[in-house]
Amino acid sequence: MADRIAVMNHGVVVQIGSPQDIYDRPADMHVAGFIGSPPMSFLRFKSSLAPGQSSVQLNGEAIRVPPLRQGVVEGELALGVRPEHVRISDLAKCAVRCSASSTWAPCRS
Repeated sequence: MADRIAVMNHGVVVQIGSPQDIYDRPADMHVAGFIGSPPMSFLRFKSSLAPGQSSVQLNGEAIRVPPLRQGVVEGELALGVRPEHVRISDLAKCAVRCSASSTWAPCRS
């Protein structure tokens, strides 16, 4: 396997890096949805986010994310979720909770 790869979208290079770097820190939603098997899933929501915020609200539940470097004004956002990071935490209520790894951050949809 290569130590550096390039991901293209419609003939344009979107991201170049090591396979692990691209997997952990995709440049955009195209890369996040393209890399991985199964690929990253997206949870869409409307919100604004403040710099340093370490959780997002989805359906009334707080989902932990790494502290955000930049704020985001009110709008349509998407949180990328890798299947291996989803945990079922309350079997009695069948609630699915997930927490983001240190490399995830919301992506603008």
